[in-house]
Amino acid sequence: MRDLNNLSFVDQLRQAPIVFLILVSSFIGTGIVEWMPSVIHYLTIQDFHSTANINSFDSIIISINAGEVWRLVTPIFLHFSIFHLIFNSLLLWILGQKIEYSIGSLYFFMSVFFISIISNLSQYLLAKSVLFGGLSGLVYGLLGFIWISYKFSREPIMLIPQGLFGFMLVWLFLGISGIVEIILGIQVANAAHTTGLISGMILGCLNGYRFFK
Repeated sequence: MRDLNNLSFVDQLRQAPIVFLILVSSFIGTGIVEWMPSVIHYLTIQDFHSTANINSFDSIIISINAGEVWRLVTPIFLHFSIFHLIFNSLLLWILGQKIEYSIGSLYFFMSVFFISIISNLSQYLLAKSVLFGGLSGLVYGLLGFIWISYKFSREPIMLIPQGLFGFMLVWLFLGISGIVEIILGIQVANAAHTTGLISGMILGCLNGYRFFK
């Protein structure tokens, strides 16, 4: 297996088409948030209706029974600031292309769906939150996948900088502790981050036992 760092940027895109598709979809989703807010309710985990600054939310069961199953995944494409989008996109690129290159696009696609559904549902059910979005739950899932996979395989491609790994775990702790919200005044999707990490670790175990081979 060739080192990704030895490939040109175009070749890296060819080796990670699902990562590229997710990035493009996220930029489109963020554009919708910024310039077409009236369309957001089609992509949130629950449908909602705004009247005179009052939001009423349909049950997620109603949405799923109506065939709107995409709602279980599409919140990952919604970012509510450019910084949020760029930060998550960089992490997705660093982690995602390694995994897609290692296990192939099909299994990577399936893993993305699994992690996204688990993290989105967890944020909705545990945090009682509806208007949330971002790739961070998926990114933490990919971190968990790489972390456990490397312990099994010791494949160089699954190595990530220790500083990045430490930063993401510290950020997770700071979010759960409430420090981020107190100091920066931003809400963190802690349930999505935590369950994303755990679901990624589960997939990493499966990969370690060569389930994806």
